[in-house]
Amino acid sequence: MNYEYFLTLFCIIFFLSIALTKVNILLAERINFKSIANERSSHFEPVANGGGLSFLLITVLGLFFFKDFQGFSVENSNYFLIASFLIGIIGYIDDLKDISPLPRFLFQVFAASLVILSFSRFPHINFFDFIISNKIMVSVFGIIFLVWLTNLYNFMDGIDGLATLQGIFILFSYFFIIFVAGDDLLEINQEKLFFLHSIIILMSALFGFLIFNFPNSSIFMGDVGSSFLGFYLASMGIYAASNNWIYFWTFTIIWSIFLVDATVTLLSRIWRRDKWYDAHRTHAYQKINQIYMRKIKNKYDDESDIRTVSHKFVCFFYSGVNLFWVFPLSLLSIKYPQFGFMIAFICFLPIVIGSLYVEAGKQINTVARNEK
Repeated sequence: MNYEYFLTLFCIIFFLSIALTKVNILLAERINFKSIANERSSHFEPVANGGGLSFLLITVLGLFFFKDFQGFSVENSNYFLIASFLIGIIGYIDDLKDISPLPRFLFQVFAASLVILSFSRFPHINFFDFIISNKIMVSVFGIIFLVWLTNLYNFMDGIDGLATLQGIFILFSYFFIIFVAGDDLLEINQEKLFFLHSIIILMSALFGFLIFNFPNSSIFMGDVGSSFLGFYLASMGIYAASNNWIYFWTFTIIWSIFLVDATVTLLSRIWRRDKWYDAHRTHAYQKINQIYMRKIKNKYDDESDIRTVSHKFVCFFYSGVNLFWVFPLSLLSIKYPQFGFMIAFICFLPIVIGSLYVEAGKQINTVARNEK
């Protein structure tokens, strides 16, 4: 393994991402392509939108280039790249002008089907000694699961930097488990070479984007970024699990803080008979943001300062949970795969309890306007 090559690749993509994101900001300012606050937003002032286009183009075009440059061939990987690209482009169009949810959902089902049926079969699901391995059953579940992960990532992109940091964490977890803990940097096949390039190119692009997206952000990734990240990262995890590089429950543990927050919030809104499909600010991370903003509001005169400090707190809090709770348990699930379901349950439980404690999914009629 040529470590200097990958370090050079990381640096090149990092600086390219910075340059493209800056161009994206200037272009958004010129054409007035900005995110306007709505019921789901946590900001007041319009902010440049569509920043995810930069890391979408870098990742997809970069992988097509390096596939030819390195001469490695991965069966049906073009389906995965094209589907990911189109998911992002649909998101970009939705950023420019709202697309009706139904055609967008149907396209997501089509893209997910393309990945599950053509690129990566969905892995078996183990519940101790009970294994769900029926091909039709796991394929249908896989398509639904991939669509859900795509959408929940979009839902979780509601404060500065959070979705970007989560993407970096997921990629780091894939890399460490497969190539470091698995000691597979010494011997690597075509599929793993493609997977490693996928990780390094997107991770370095996200680090470059984070410079502009961390609180107080000068650009949002938009639906183009969040939809692409959700679909791409989930497809990568499914591909890794289908090749037995990780296990299904390891995959869900790595995603747990986003997966649990979004799922608990959705189920809570359904239980309360709210219009669960409407825009809202009731995810656990948004509730934590609101709580912390109320706590510090007397320490700062400027709403922008309150918003920035609060967003940083939530980003650091979620990152801390990922590094000191989620990541160790994901490693444990690799060491003891027979207990994967139980380890995932242990991982999910405090996140579920925490989400319920802050009343995720419960709509507050009167919300102070100093929240984002």
